[in-house]
Amino acid sequence: MNKIDRILVEAAPGEIRAVACCGDRPVDVFHERPLAQATVGDIYRARAGDEGPNGARFFDLGGGVAGMTRRPRPGWTDGAYGLVQILRGEAGDKGPRVSDRVWLEEGGFAVSLAAGVGESDRIEIARRIPKHQRQKLRAAIADVLPEDGAVKVAHAISVERAEALPGMFERLRGYCALTGAPRRVHAAAGEIGWLVAHHPDAAWAPSDPATAAWLAGLECGPTSVEAPDRTVAIEIDQTIASANEIEISLDCGARLWIEGARALTAIDVDQVGSDAPASEINAQAGAEIARQLRLRRIGGLIAIDFLREGLASGLKALEAAAGDDDPWPWAAPTQADASGLVSFQRARLGPSTREISTGEVGRAYGALRAALRATGGAPPRVLAASPEIVHLLQTDLHDAKSQTDARLGAPLDLRREQGLRSIRLLGGGGDVLVEI
Repeated sequence: MNKIDRILVEAAPGEIRAVACCGDRPVDVFHERPLAQATVGDIYRARAGDEGPNGARFFDLGGGVAGMTRRPRPGWTDGAYGLVQILRGEAGDKGPRVSDRVWLEEGGFAVSLAAGVGESDRIEIARRIPKHQRQKLRAAIADVLPEDGAVKVAHAISVERAEALPGMFERLRGYCALTGAPRRVHAAAGEIGWLVAHHPDAAWAPSDPATAAWLAGLECGPTSVEAPDRTVAIEIDQTIASANEIEISLDCGARLWIEGARALTAIDVDQVGSDAPASEINAQAGAEIARQLRLRRIGGLIAIDFLREGLASGLKALEAAAGDDDPWPWAAPTQADASGLVSFQRARLGPSTREISTGEVGRAYGALRAALRATGGAPPRVLAASPEIVHLLQTDLHDAKSQTDARLGAPLDLRREQGLRSIRLLGGGGDVLVEI
């Protein structure tokens, strides 16, 4: 996959949506709802609950949220308190997945408390970093590494940054010493932070002045930000809408069928009437499948039915696309199984694009975005929707609704209309400005 060089972003009330592009071609969708809990990388003071199946254990994270870890460290008892970290956010009807092996990430470092581990095992530097840089980093880290500390470095960073390590360890010890009820004690940088850190040379395209101001206010924000452009929001909408389609056409005339079930996504490569060689069709299909996995934020088990002839081309294309650039890691398959299907697993770190954009929560967030976009003329004064949508905006999405009111300059009144399937934004005279 080519280098990501442009990132479209819209910071709306309660959520941030971004689309990473290679030139004009979207390749990945990122999404954050900062007001929500349980973001990947967050650290919680948690209370241990009941044991789960196969040695797993549930943890109370506070606020009615429960997480589960599959292989907890020995010694946990019901009611004990300690730190856990989110490995995967809530997705569908599944709660967050957590780990009691906590890593604090900041400035390119990840630090953990690992008493009893040999020093050579407590400094892990990715081999993709040139050898001479690894040696300098290792020496700088060893000078400040406490006896109970461990450090990981995934990407090349300056040696001078090692000066921040003692402060990171001090904060982690402070989290361990906290008392009181279960709660989040550290908010991770999130998906947008990951984007900034991994693509520092990309140009960011904000959708409006508010998004540009939000980017400027980030502690570690992007260095290149374009002028706000309202068409960016439309491009984001179109990318997300296309990521929900079942049928995808390939340049060679063939097509893909992508259909998901609860724990499995099935992808069929359909030759249709294409006269291209099977190897070429499979090669295009493999590259497009990798792109679609990222656009759709698909995780879990994936099964692909390539054309039987030229299978090696499809496998090679998948292997070329699987790399460290993908925030949801996966290992490329090497062969088909006995039935001819190519299957593998991709880490699922959050909700899919479909889960984000559909359902009552997705529609409610969409209505708030629409209210702000409608301010080119007279701003909307009333949001009419079903009782369920209105209830969401008054409870779980109350903070996002309040942010919308602040940006509109006046409260957006909520009106319940039983049986209303759409969401309507009305002007002061009751005229319909937007219907979604």
